[in-house]
Amino acid sequence: MATDRQETHQRNERPILIGREREQARLGQILEATVAGQGSLVLVSGEAGIGKTTLVQDLVRQAEERGASVLTGGCYDITTGPPYGPWVEIISSYPEAAGLPQVPEQLRAGGGMAGIDSQVELFDLVVRFLGATARVRPLVLLVEDIHWADSGSVDLLRFLARALSDVPVLLIATYRSDEITPEHNLFTLLPALIRETEAQRLVLTRLERQDIRVLVRSRYLLDAMDERRLVDYLMRLAEGNPFFSTEVLFTLEEQRLLMSTDRGWCLDDLSTFGVPALVHQVIGRRLASLRSTTRILLDLAAVIGYEAPLELLRGLHQGSEAELDAGLQQAFDHSFLALQPGLGSVQFTHALVRQAVYEAIPPLRHQSLHRQAGELLEARSVPDADVVAHHFLQASDPRAIPWLIRAAEQAAGLFAPATVIARCDRAVDLAQRIGDKPPLSAYRLRGLARETAGDFDGAREDHASALDLAREQADRRSEWQALLDLGGLWTSRDYDQSRDYLEQALDMARGLGDAKPLGESLNRLGNWHMNAEHSETALRYHQEALDVFERIDYRAGIAATLDLMGVTYATAGNIRLGIEAYNRAIPLLRMLDARHTLVSALTTRA
Repeated sequence: MATDRQETHQRNERPILIGREREQARLGQILEATVAGQGSLVLVSGEAGIGKTTLVQDLVRQAEERGASVLTGGCYDITTGPPYGPWVEIISSYPEAAGLPQVPEQLRAGGGMAGIDSQVELFDLVVRFLGATARVRPLVLLVEDIHWADSGSVDLLRFLARALSDVPVLLIATYRSDEITPEHNLFTLLPALIRETEAQRLVLTRLERQDIRVLVRSRYLLDAMDERRLVDYLMRLAEGNPFFSTEVLFTLEEQRLLMSTDRGWCLDDLSTFGVPALVHQVIGRRLASLRSTTRILLDLAAVIGYEAPLELLRGLHQGSEAELDAGLQQAFDHSFLALQPGLGSVQFTHALVRQAVYEAIPPLRHQSLHRQAGELLEARSVPDADVVAHHFLQASDPRAIPWLIRAAEQAAGLFAPATVIARCDRAVDLAQRIGDKPPLSAYRLRGLARETAGDFDGAREDHASALDLAREQADRRSEWQALLDLGGLWTSRDYDQSRDYLEQALDMARGLGDAKPLGESLNRLGNWHMNAEHSETALRYHQEALDVFERIDYRAGIAATLDLMGVTYATAGNIRLGIEAYNRAIPLLRMLDARHTLVSALTTRA
């Protein structure tokens, strides 16, 4: 009889790639072209459990053997990912090796977006950095499960694929084809992505009967009759899906229906096993064989995410350190979790394993665990707003609302309007569900994001809601801001309506007793008059704004006003005064590191 140690060794060895010879050969050719200097995008698709990860990991191993750098990022189903989540992972995994370019400060965690004023500038910075890296050493970038990606991550993928075609960069993206319904954002985007980038596609289909036979023979020495029975059973139950097939085999072993003896392996009567309809039931059978402490540990890990930091597991685990270690070891032995060396975390062996564990958690326990995770995470010195918000949201805890707003603000700073809208939607929905009024900031952030995304009606509705709520709460500063936002929005539709809102905002600003909103209102109305070709009126407003900002020595306001005055003088044909305004603005812009405005000012002055 095989020992537990022998069975564990077999389960934990590297997955065998079966039935993918054609795909392996094609990826090998693409890798050779990459090493030779030709960049490309490869899209690997197929249903859940079909072997996408196993295939691309085989390529990763080959790439590393060829001396290429490999950076990986993933998108996750249950965890609320931040904007550009997989790209954040990719940059975070970048090696600080001799000879390789350093990660730009703006792309480092906590580096901020100083000097970056648009999504295009951000994407250009990423392209230049990755291109410089690839020119030193061929680069393989793996983005897994883009069917769960935010729109900004997919946009960056498109941008990179177009920009790096003549650089040794191999971009690989995997996705579940069965997730891409007509309602999915990738449904219409994928054809454009393929057309624009000449992406190469690998569509993985289910294994044939002869492939399943090879899988069985690679693991078990059975007589001909038992082998045929087992292959027939797997084909009927798993229908050629590699992951499902492997899970069934694990379960058969644990149920002692597939056993190792001194004479080899033998197969018992499979009628007692039954034919579960879903792989979740198969995984459920394997879970049932675990100790209760291990089950509890897996629940905790599933709530945390696909990857669970050990430090957070310890915080949630209410047993002793010895019980935690024992539970982890059993989870490793039974191939539910794998240790991430050097990262201080564990990871589920497959997304479907985590999904099955997560969905089996009873509702009240589900909420309780998410609430505990949120409390632990918000106590960190630098909490991740998206992750904290996710846990409190899953617990229907009101504390999710301010964290969702923080996450939306961070997404706005990263030029990710779709993420801003999604976070604010959740904040508004949760507030309404628990009987509270949504925060005013949720309407404003969503309104600005909708405006950026070209949704005029949605933006108008949000800014109007923010205005109504500000008046209801007698919040005069927020009322002024909502009027200013509506004035800016209407410039694209109705100039008279825009002026009306801007004049209302200016009247309110004069009564606030605060110089900064007054100066901003003056400049916004002055800019309106400049665009309406009322240069003299525009300059009067800008001069008043300049006086206001100079009285409080607000240098950012002074620089912005001088820049506007330079434009207005130039439009009016007074080149000398325009140059004088720019000569005063440019040193201030340099000091403030306002690069985008500085470039515009230098260009216009020239």
